[in-house]
Amino acid sequence: MNRLVAGKLVLGLAMVMVAACKGDKGDPGPAGTVGPQGQAGPQGDPGAVGPAGPAGPTGVMGYAQSNGQAVTGATFNYIYPLTLNTASATKCIVSVTGWLDTTAAITGLNETFPAVKVSGAADPGLQSYGCYFPAAPSGNPYTSCSYTFVTTVTPSTAYQFGCNLRPNAANSGGYCAVAASCF
Repeated sequence: MNRLVAGKLVLGLAMVMVAACKGDKGDPGPAGTVGPQGQAGPQGDPGAVGPAGPAGPTGVMGYAQSNGQAVTGATFNYIYPLTLNTASATKCIVSVTGWLDTTAAITGLNETFPAVKVSGAADPGLQSYGCYFPAAPSGNPYTSCSYTFVTTVTPSTAYQFGCNLRPNAANSGGYCAVAASCF
C-alpha cells in the first residue's frame, strides 16, 4: 500500500519473513578419509641407568709351541705343548697349527686335528674337523695347516691342548703350535 505523506509518496513494502522449520535429525553421513599423520612429538628424557649386571666368568688364555718330534706315518701322533687350568670357564676356543718337516715329498692324505684332554687322561679320539697339509713348496721340506674350533670344558680343571698329527709319510718331523682362550 502506497501513501502520500507530506507531499511525498511513500511506498509500502510488504515484508515476508520465512522461518526455517526444524524436523527430525537424520542419520550421520559416512566418515571422511583419514588425514595425514602429524609430526612426531618431542623425545622424552632418557630413563635412569640400571644397575650393573653380574660379573662374567674369569677368562684364561695361553699359547705354546712344541719342539720337533718324530711322528709315525699313517697313525695318530698327539703333541700337547700347552697345559692350562680353565678357572671358571665352560668353553674354550682352540686354534692349532701343525707342521710337518720331511725330506720326502708330501704325498697322500696328511692331516692335523685339534686335541684337547683333561691333563693326564688318555688321548681322545677325533674331536672336530681338522685341516689337510698342502704339498711343500719346491726346495722347502716344511708344510703347515691351521684349524680353530670351540669345545666345552669343565671349570677349574687342568687341560692339555695340542695337535693330533696324522701324516702319510713315515719318518716325518712334527710340530704343534696351539692357542687357547677359555671363557
